[in-house]
Amino acid sequence: MSNTLNELTVKHFQVKGSDVYLNTQGKSGMLMIFWNNCGHCVTFKPIYRQLITYMNDSFPCVSIEAAELEKNPQLKKALNFPGYPTIKNIDHTGKITGNYEGNRNLDDILTFICTTQNYCPLRT
Repeated sequence: MSNTLNELTVKHFQVKGSDVYLNTQGKSGMLMIFWNNCGHCVTFKPIYRQLITYMNDSFPCVSIEAAELEKNPQLKKALNFPGYPTIKNIDHTGKITGNYEGNRNLDDILTFICTTQNYCPLRT
């Protein structure tokens, strides 16, 4: 992973039918799909960086940029996302599941993770 958004390339993903998987080493996590020219994405990136820092390796938070997805149309289609930015849940098997639909602020995302993902870090 090359930067503070933990950006991945298409080679990190495995498509099995209509399902998409990442190797999260048995941990639940989140995936942000973004486009560098998207205003909402630019606004949300600092919040996602905070989430990455807060969760560190205990709950992998990774991302992929739209231009990278263009390299693999099958992956882009299988991710089935409505627009940018989209936050996807990753279960403990590495399967990318539904979209996070809550507010895009750190407190709401942390509350979501605590109540739905069986991972509840202490807040400082």
